[in-house]
Order: sequence, then structure tokens, then C-alpha cells
Amino acid sequence: MVWHGLLGFQLAASGTAGTLVGWQIAVDEPELLVLETDGRLMAGRMIFDASDTAVTWTTMLRYHRPAARPIWAAAGHAHRALTPRCLTAARQSLQRSTPDPDTVERRA
Repeated sequence: MVWHGLLGFQLAASGTAGTLVGWQIAVDEPELLVLETDGRLMAGRMIFDASDTAVTWTTMLRYHRPAARPIWAAAGHAHRALTPRCLTAARQSLQRSTPDPDTVERRA
């Protein structure tokens, strides 16, 4: 709702091939994921760069219209507050789905 309604991004329908949450997948490699979209106010790019110990999430915007700047000034506060929570939730989800190496070794 926020991406399309407030920020004006043109997102693909859910389940569209080559997309993730409506964003076009520009790069999909084991340690790098780049999502891109365009819209009436701005274009967006999110880069997820993973290492063995960390994930860096970079968000970049290119404004098409002057109205985009104050809209992002407001929305950016929420984005910066929610981003760490999203990364923490993703880490916890991965930890639950990844087998404990000690348990796997004991079963072998």
C-alpha cells in the first residue's frame, strides 16, 4: 500500500515471474539481490548484500518530480525504523529453518 499508494511505485502483481514483492529482480546471486521499480514520483532500488556474518540493505531513490522529496522525507523515517526490524525477523526466520550443525552431526 505504501509503495504503490504513497510513493507511487508501479509494482508487478503478486507471483509475477522475475519479481519479489512486486519489485523487478535485477540481480539474483547467492550474496547479492537487487530489486528495482519505477513510478510516477520516483524510481527505487534496494540492494541486499550478504556475507557469512552480515546483511547490508541499501535503499536508493531517484526523484522524477519535486513532490517526491518531501514525501520521502516523511516516509523515510518509517523506512529507517522498520528496516532493522525486517532484517531481524529475516535472521530469526532463517535460524529457525536452518538445521543446527551439532544436531545434524549427531544424527549422521
